[in-house]
Amino acid sequence: MYSPRGEAFTLRLNVIASSAVQSTWFDPRYGTAYPVYRAGNEGLQTFTPPSQGRGQDWLLVLDDAHQNYPAPGQPRSVSASHPASHEPEGRRQNGDCRRGIPPSRFMAPELHPRCS
Repeated sequence: MYSPRGEAFTLRLNVIASSAVQSTWFDPRYGTAYPVYRAGNEGLQTFTPPSQGRGQDWLLVLDDAHQNYPAPGQPRSVSASHPASHEPEGRRQNGDCRRGIPPSRFMAPELHPRCS
């Protein structure tokens, strides 16, 4: 979820497919990630970015905690037994609505506004 001015927002976490979610703030200005916590996907959760105001944009990344994805902005380690080509379809960063891959890892393509 992108917050262009660091404004707080509330998300319904129960629509996320995973039972555990790793939330991380990503600072697109400096390419730095700040892990927040791992928690269940229950109910409404309000997220407040680390800083607010003009020019203080933040991206909240919600990952399936069971997948142990690297922090946003960091490459995923590739081993011989798990080459990058075996990455889950929904993990691709930009998505491809024509192929049913939404820009968000956790939202069904038919629910995503860019795929409508």
